[in-house]
Amino acid sequence: GKDEEFLKLSREAGCIQWFVGFESISKETLRKIHKLTNVNVVEKYGEYVRKIQKHGIAVVGGMIFGFDEDTPDVFETTYKSLEEWQVDGIEFNILTPYPGTAIYYRFEKEGRILTKDWSKYSQAHVVFRPKKMTPEELLEGYMWITKKFYSMDKVLKRILHHIGYAKEYEKSPALLSLPTLNFAMRRYYKIERKRIKRELENGTAIPSQQVS
Repeated sequence: GKDEEFLKLSREAGCIQWFVGFESISKETLRKIHKLTNVNVVEKYGEYVRKIQKHGIAVVGGMIFGFDEDTPDVFETTYKSLEEWQVDGIEFNILTPYPGTAIYYRFEKEGRILTKDWSKYSQAHVVFRPKKMTPEELLEGYMWITKKFYSMDKVLKRILHHIGYAKEYEKSPALLSLPTLNFAMRRYYKIERKRIKRELENGTAIPSQQVS
């Protein structure tokens, strides 16, 4: 988002949407996951998002919850930041320690892996024990932010915001892609929330015992 010339050339080349791996708003978390490029620009995320959008390019980001520094209030603070940045869409995921990765081996060593049912390693299930919140709090926070961010009024607000900054680009495909993306994500997370709520009610959402 710093290089204006690059943004101009990107739009002229046909770029209409960027996916940005924000991952977290916590500098400490970003350091620990070695996302060092992000550490020094967290405070400028909003500025960079607006610069990108100024060139008619939509910004869709990714956020992950469940890092060791995350507490139950991470969902509300993240939501407030996303509102300030005015991103066009967000993919919300639950931290998933995939087998073969360093984080998986660390969690396994610490006795925090809750299941080895690989079908649950979907980024929408809790398969490990978080450090500063309960598995239930992680799921409940995930449900809260997906519902809040993709509520109908917020979806329509983002679409109008996008039309506002992209209107100078005639026949921009992004004018169609952004509503489609937001409504698709809204539907997806609604389905996921129903599943999680059902599993919480019947006691199958969280594996009952740690796996040795």
